[in-house]
Formats: sequence, C-alpha cells, structure tokens
Amino acid sequence: MVELIIDVDDGLLEEVKKVCEDKGLTIDDAINIFLKKVTDDGKLPDEIVEELFYCDKNIEYLERKYRDYKEGKLKFINHN
Repeated sequence: MVELIIDVDDGLLEEVKKVCEDKGLTIDDAINIFLKKVTDDGKLPDEIVEELFYCDKNIEYLERKYRDYKEGKLKFINHN
C-alpha cells in the first residue's frame, strides 16, 4: 500500500468529508473509487474532462489562439 500526500484547501476537505460521510464512505474510500474508475476506463470521467475543458485557463488559451488565427499568426498544417 502506498501513502498519498496531497495539499487540499481546508474548506474543500471539510465539504468532501461531509459528502463522503453522508454516503457512508471515508475520503480514502472515495479517492480509491475514483482511481479505480480512472484505471478501469483508461481515462478521466467525462464530467471532469468537460470541466477542465471549460476552465478559465483553457478558455483564455483558446481565446488567445483564436485572436492569433484572426491576426494571421497561426499556420495550419495538413497531416493527411
């Protein structure tokens, strides 16, 4: 067994702890369920990927690339 040490915001940890307790789980149980799901599926859950796609950092990146495209600063390469 490996010990995983992560930094988590105190408020977030308390909220997660409450959700887990309401479901009869520990945080360790929830993390192990998540990790098992990722390995079984070979990917992150779609809900998480969608949230990552629409995060502020990614939206800023996409807007910057779109501006570059509009200004003619991007070169498209056909990979056929």
